Amino acid sequence: MRRPPATPLLTGLLLAAIPTLYTGLTAGLADDPLLRTWLAGGLIPGRMLAEPWRLVTAPLLHLDRAHLIVNGALLMILGAAGAIRLGPLRAGLIALGAAWVGGVASALHARGWAVGASGAVFGLLGALVVDLGRTHRHCAVWLGLLAGSLLWAVPADRAAHLGGLLAGAALSLARPGPSATRRAALACAGLALAGLVGGGWHLARSDDPPAAWAADAGLTAPAGWSPGVPIPPCRVARTNGPATLCVADRPPAPLPGVEAHPLPGGRHLLTHAVSPAARRHHRALFAEARARNGGSVNRPRPAPSPAARP
Repeated sequence: MRRPPATPLLTGLLLAAIPTLYTGLTAGLADDPLLRTWLAGGLIPGRMLAEPWRLVTAPLLHLDRAHLIVNGALLMILGAAGAIRLGPLRAGLIALGAAWVGGVASALHARGWAVGASGAVFGLLGALVVDLGRTHRHCAVWLGLLAGSLLWAVPADRAAHLGGLLAGAALSLARPGPSATRRAALACAGLALAGLVGGGWHLARSDDPPAAWAADAGLTAPAGWSPGVPIPPCRVARTNGPATLCVADRPPAPLPGVEAHPLPGGRHLLTHAVSPAARRHHRALFAEARARNGGSVNRPRPAPSPAARP
């Protein structure tokens, strides 16, 4: 059956429009990029088991206009080409699967937090290279060289790019029948819906103090927070990325963004946030942390300046 000529263009536009819409809807959550990554479902390696829906939302999220324009343009062009060569539904499924595999590769590599649809972009590149290699080998060679050049030229999150490229190439080798394709599409739609519902649930309760807390070397912090870099003179710290908690046995030296809260026995609870927006967002959590570590919930005071120290 002959495919309508507008179908490839609509496929590319749809692949570019979904991350654009999601990024636009979440752009007002916070001015600070790190806080927005945390709130809007970016990829955070230490949170993937507890919040696996981030594998769905992270490829949709972009932190600035340039990042979104580049990935959106590539998704539109490669999505249209993939729809011509592979079919619209199959091209969409390959882009989605490559984005997931790229996210898993990035989380396992654990370089840091990540967002963006580049895994899907490289997945479509890999699928087109394999498909063109059957009939148009010269085109496949040039497209493969382009994919390799992009891998080398873009140093950010190469694990996600390589994972997406290999996943797209592998998925293009599968030739499912119509019923299998429909089942795969329904499964992907269900996973995408679960991811977006999980992201919405996270946003709805992200500023509430957690119900579960855990003690570690004299510090009571929210359960599930990852070990962080201790703020001097702390020995242990817990962090969720935008915020850090630790307990010091003596008054701390002044550090930008660090607030000291006196505790019984001469100890101090230190709180740090990456930005004023993150500090405001975690205000209730910091107050609960002070109370659980034996302190009051009065207004915090900044770390003392050198002139004020004895």
